[in-house]
Amino acid sequence: MIYTRRDGKKFEIKEGLGCTIQYYSDAAPCQIVKVEREGKAIYTRGIPAELDPSWKPETVVGGFCGHTVNNREQKWIYGEVENDGHEYDNGIGMKWTLRKNGHYYPVGEKMGMSKALYIGSAYKFYDYNF
Repeated sequence: MIYTRRDGKKFEIKEGLGCTIQYYSDAAPCQIVKVEREGKAIYTRGIPAELDPSWKPETVVGGFCGHTVNNREQKWIYGEVENDGHEYDNGIGMKWTLRKNGHYYPVGEKMGMSKALYIGSAYKFYDYNF
């Protein structure tokens, strides 16, 4: 199945394709590990990510407990996804279904009221200012 992202980029839905789960302000990298029903249902598993030791948050006075001025310059080191046959592990492994509006949502959650799945790139972001 070919999936068209909101920005117009097209991707073939297949195992191994990188994705990002977008929460309110954080993001978690994942990978498609299983495709069902010709791409209408997919399983994802989280990609391990560690903060690169070369990047340190620069926090100044402000906000609730400080403001990180270099928040958008984060660097992460990504690991490999281990395929041990379990689709639901490490907290962000889950099943997603393609809905009528053309976007994937987690099974059991309403459209537009939950996490978003950004297909085609996998990245990690932690919002130090939230």
